[in-house]
Amino acid sequence: MPVMDGFDFLEYYQQKGYHHKYPTITGVLTTSSDPRDIRQLQQISIALYIPKPLILDDLKRLTELFHGRNARLEI
Repeated sequence: MPVMDGFDFLEYYQQKGYHHKYPTITGVLTTSSDPRDIRQLQQISIALYIPKPLILDDLKRLTELFHGRNARLEI
């Protein structure tokens, strides 16, 4: 992102209280496998961390997270 990275955005979103004003489920899709990034993600209120590349099982997890356990993924 040109102005801020994903961590900056998540921090800003929480600092402004948007996570209370607009309840959301946050999932992070990233290319980073750096242990420091993973630790930082664990400290932020996110529901799901998925390393790239995205695979079919990841899509199923995302579908279940955002649409409930009985959701069907159709490709």
